[in-house]
Amino acid sequence: MFLNVVLVIWPKQQIVIASAKAAASGGQANALAPAAARRAFLASRTNVVFSIPMLFFMGAASHFTLPGGAIMRVLGAVIVVAALLEVNSLIATSGATTKPIEKIPGVIVTGFVVWAVVYGLARAFLSA
Repeated sequence: MFLNVVLVIWPKQQIVIASAKAAASGGQANALAPAAARRAFLASRTNVVFSIPMLFFMGAASHFTLPGGAIMRVLGAVIVVAALLEVNSLIATSGATTKPIEKIPGVIVTGFVVWAVVYGLARAFLSA
């Protein structure tokens, strides 16, 4: 999530801010600003999707431990899921993959779906 903010959202927001300042001072707006704003928007919504499973696993860490010990396989699976979500926010601009995270209810549902997928992967990998 931190890298998403530092490497994606903030640089894109700087383009939008610079374009708004240029337009406000009578200059020409940056033609790349709308695309940068869209990328920042999708990356920000992806961070919210990441927040739901993160909050569950933070709270569950001391109260609900998963069985087994193959933590590296689980970590690898979580990194793959996170990478797929991040690629979606960086490459897809519209369509079936970005439509759920364009509205707040869709972000919440997507976050819980991601939580269920990650939890299921953790149970599957750690129970073996």
